[in-house]
Amino acid sequence: MQSPNNEIRPDVRLKISFPKSNEDHRLQLVEINGSIFAIVHSSLESEGPISLYCEDWSLVLLSSIKSKTNIVVSATNIICLNTIHSEEGLINLHASNRLVKFANLMTPPEKVYQIAEKGEFQFHDDPGACLFYSQLFHAIVTNVYTKNPDSILEAQQKFIMSLCVLAQKVGGETENLTLPKVLDIWNIPPVNT
Repeated sequence: MQSPNNEIRPDVRLKISFPKSNEDHRLQLVEINGSIFAIVHSSLESEGPISLYCEDWSLVLLSSIKSKTNIVVSATNIICLNTIHSEEGLINLHASNRLVKFANLMTPPEKVYQIAEKGEFQFHDDPGACLFYSQLFHAIVTNVYTKNPDSILEAQQKFIMSLCVLAQKVGGETENLTLPKVLDIWNIPPVNT
């Protein structure tokens, strides 16, 4: 069932919308049950330092981040699907909930410091999986930009699918993965009724 605001509610505990980012055109925001996921879909390059302090948000790093000096990323969840590279500085990642990343995306590895308070999941060298998730999140951004109600519905479905598939990897469960478990893995609250 779809509401007039292009929000899909297949369950009373699920409400998804795509608010416009007033902060940066390189972000596509996804609000799910009051939690914000920011998909960074355009490269961030600078002499540095680059600081992404998003403690109340989750970040999907779909595009590269490159700096000559330090890079600091802090968010509830961090899903890293592209390179983070610092020429001369350090890379610090802090996820107050979960960190999901692919091998060899953060360079140089000896200068990477990371904290994932509730768990980290690293895909091993798997270019096919990285390509799959990157294409999935790119499709979400593309569908939102078309502003067609059918495309918005498809973006909502792809976003939930991406969270479910990643939750399966992060949580290590192959069976009995329910929507409440997926929301819990990503620290997303149920909708207040």
